[in-house]
Amino acid sequence: MVTPAEVQMDLSLEGDKSVKSHLLQGILDLFLETLNIYNNHLGDLKKISTQLLITLFMAWSLLGVILVELLLFVESVIVFVWRLLVRLVKLMRIKDNTKVLIDETQKRHAKRERQKAQRREQER
Repeated sequence: MVTPAEVQMDLSLEGDKSVKSHLLQGILDLFLETLNIYNNHLGDLKKISTQLLITLFMAWSLLGVILVELLLFVESVIVFVWRLLVRLVKLMRIKDNTKVLIDETQKRHAKRERQKAQRREQER
């Protein structure tokens, strides 16, 4: 009696005989293409891990550049707002009262010193 030959499949993930499912490969391509680790070689873990490490390093580098750019933008906005406020103050022509306040303080201090000197003379 003749029986049909049974086909044995090699399910190992090494070599050219690795299991490849087009549906699985399509799903992995959709989700892993942002990490740049999609390949037609599903069993090549060395290649996938190398690509993943390179991609993660580049992502962190990109985040650093974005952070520096944001800080520079914030600094530029602060400088712009400060200069605008300085111009507005100059346009308002606010009177500088610091000299008047200093003069008043000096007069009060001199008056107190005179009063102390008078008290000392009266006590003698």
